Amino acid sequence: MKISPNLSLVAILTIAIVITVGIYLNKDHKNEEQDQSLGNLSLLENISESDYNNGKAYLVQGEFYIEDKKIPELNTDNTRYIGSLTNWYGKNVFVKNYKGLIISPGDDPKSGNFEIFEFPINDSLTFELFGPGNFYARDSQTVYISQAVQDNNSADFNFTEISEADPATFKPIATKDLDEQACKGIDNCFTSYYAIDKNNAFYLNKLINNENLDKDSLVVLPDGPYINYYSKDGEDIYFKGELIKGVDAKTFKPLLFQPYEGCGKDVYAVDSFTVYYGAQKISDADIATFENLLSPYAKDRFGYFKEGKRMQNVPKAEELVCSYG
Repeated sequence: MKISPNLSLVAILTIAIVITVGIYLNKDHKNEEQDQSLGNLSLLENISESDYNNGKAYLVQGEFYIEDKKIPELNTDNTRYIGSLTNWYGKNVFVKNYKGLIISPGDDPKSGNFEIFEFPINDSLTFELFGPGNFYARDSQTVYISQAVQDNNSADFNFTEISEADPATFKPIATKDLDEQACKGIDNCFTSYYAIDKNNAFYLNKLINNENLDKDSLVVLPDGPYINYYSKDGEDIYFKGELIKGVDAKTFKPLLFQPYEGCGKDVYAVDSFTVYYGAQKISDADIATFENLLSPYAKDRFGYFKEGKRMQNVPKAEELVCSYG
């Protein structure tokens, strides 16, 4: 039997179409598997000039970029852009399989010299940033905190676990009043690192250990912009999560100080009987005339203090004025 040339051509075309459709469907199936394991990629396609200048991440034809620099470590289908650490320039966070990646462009994002911080996570699909400055993160199993705030080390942005925290109920403590009063005019304002969940209270990644702790009444006591270190529950006062003994909680108050952007405050407080530097009592301070000044200074009618200790001399005038910028 003689086969028509036209019939042979039809058969060949039919086989080619079947193979092509099979490849396409298989590719779609693989993409669905990746989406199920990591969630859909967040694509920042129409990036604005403002975002571009602020070191934001975006994706073009399956390849990740920060500024105009391609990041080859992220050039895969199973990478998800999470967001940025908002109080540090250009620190972008990604998820790839069971690890997190923080891409830092350093001082000059246009230089192309990027650092990559890598940390383990437990659930890539549900990993998200939240809280002041996005320095907390969580997934379905774990709460994390940035090493940068845990160690007060802005060079290390890895996230570490808060092992006792419950991710479903964990929430940072920061009141509306605290946000408005303490952060007015300050771009990089963190409020506090106190938090609670259904079982415990935390300062950073540490449990607050006090058998009389009433976590549901725990409030942050604002002492100015940036981090607020004091808190109160009922009859007790805490500094950085540690109980201060012998305090008159009813009259205790941090001494507010509003510095300029970039210039710090210090941690002085008073009650009816005592002046405090952090959790340390200052025995020779005059409560009635005590004032909090630019960090690390304070004064009363008898003279000046530096880091809670009385000075024998007077600080130079320029040391009491913010010279930032």
